Amino acid sequence: SSSGITIKVANLFRHATIAELAGSLSESKQAAEVSNHAQYLESIRSGKGNTHLVIVGAKLRVPLEMLSPEVHVWWLKLDGLHVWPPKHLDLLTQATIHAHELSDAIPSGKLLLCGHSYGGLLAIEIDRQLALAGQYDVKLILLEPSIPPKRNESMIERAAQKVVDYKKRFRLQLIQELAQGLHKKTIGRIRRVMISARQSVDQKIGIDDRWRFMEPFLIDQIRTYQLPKSIDHDVHLIKTDFYQTDCLVALNQITKGSFSVYTASEDMDHLDLAEARHSMLWLRIVQQLTAEITVL
Repeated sequence: SSSGITIKVANLFRHATIAELAGSLSESKQAAEVSNHAQYLESIRSGKGNTHLVIVGAKLRVPLEMLSPEVHVWWLKLDGLHVWPPKHLDLLTQATIHAHELSDAIPSGKLLLCGHSYGGLLAIEIDRQLALAGQYDVKLILLEPSIPPKRNESMIERAAQKVVDYKKRFRLQLIQELAQGLHKKTIGRIRRVMISARQSVDQKIGIDDRWRFMEPFLIDQIRTYQLPKSIDHDVHLIKTDFYQTDCLVALNQITKGSFSVYTASEDMDHLDLAEARHSMLWLRIVQQLTAEITVL
């Protein structure tokens, strides 16, 4: 068409009237304009309902066919991982940018903020900032979010936690894991030096190398971040058996809404949670939360 909008055949059958089709195309065009204007927010799929699934950070694979067509799907990219070259945005600044871009794109509605690891911690801070505006009904779906250590934690407490972690990890062949970890750290240091030598501007640098380059910075951000005093919205936590108990307790203590915990199977670790083949672990929660959507 002259407007530059492509009409899919499926949309012709999905909408009963020309008015509905026009409304759908208007929403798609608006989402595209937002994605082009925003630096970190990308529209993955538009929907005609008022519920928005927002993937924060690492791009979790979303089988769109498993979701209601009413649900909008968005992705908030991470500086230094998905947006390159890195600006080395601290966690608070990154969350502020994300919150502003969401507010510009979504005037109101239900937000399902879903994040894994660093993305989970970022989702918590985005939720805190959005709560100040009060324009959304927010629910958090967190896949083992990175929780900062206690500032007053003693050396004895840290040592005791390490002993517990080692006991858990022994089932996964501790010696082999430690050797692999040392190898990865060494390779990571070498690649960070190589990337720095290239002035960090090469768009062809792969996501794995970007992660190794940004990892020390992100870890530092986790350590210095302070959790909000309270999370007023519902939290759905997906964890493995290896998720640290103090992280679980910290989330439980500050969550003022409902706190639901789902434990993955024994043979899964932190990275497994984000893999495509395990997407149903968190997608079932999304389906549950969107099951009672009423089309207006």
